[in-house]
Amino acid sequence: MSKKPLTKAETFTGLFNLPGEGFVAQIRNGVDTRLYDRQGLQHLIVERKKTGEDFVALNNALTQINILGEIGQVVNI
Repeated sequence: MSKKPLTKAETFTGLFNLPGEGFVAQIRNGVDTRLYDRQGLQHLIVERKKTGEDFVALNNALTQINILGEIGQVVNI
């Protein structure tokens, strides 16, 4: 993975429930699009906090995954 600084603001663009994977978040940075699961988001947020980089979009995505996970537990999805 490259260590170059981000050139455009990242945006959280959606959540997908993939069979066998659970919820994954789509994060866009310009034309680059990546999918992250809960663990991947948590890891990247910690790394970004250490380096002082922006993690707002990642945090928003993690919050949405957590909310959907809680709702799923309540209604047994």
